Amino acid sequence: MHAEKIAEIIVKVQQRFFLDLFKELNHESVSFPQFFLLDSLVRQEVITMSNIASRMGYTTVAAIGLVDRLEKLGYIARSHAEDGHWKVMVRITKKVGIW
Repeated sequence: MHAEKIAEIIVKVQQRFFLDLFKELNHESVSFPQFFLLDSLVRQEVITMSNIASRMGYTTVAAIGLVDRLEKLGYIARSHAEDGHWKVMVRITKKVGIW
């Protein structure tokens, strides 16, 4: 019984989180693919550009465009991986107060 109530509370908190996040981002015209990427970054702190392209079903060039826009808005930042400069890592920034 308690597990069901806890699961219900978690679902409601998650729904509220995404609603608040969408409202926060919507005023800057963040698209659904951009929102999806930000959600992925909330769940996993750092993602490679190739992983982003794969998850989104995009080419690497299309993923770069998606990341470029979010970086200009200040929501994400890019850096090179320590184990190889050819690997570009993307992480979320603290611009959105929800995180």
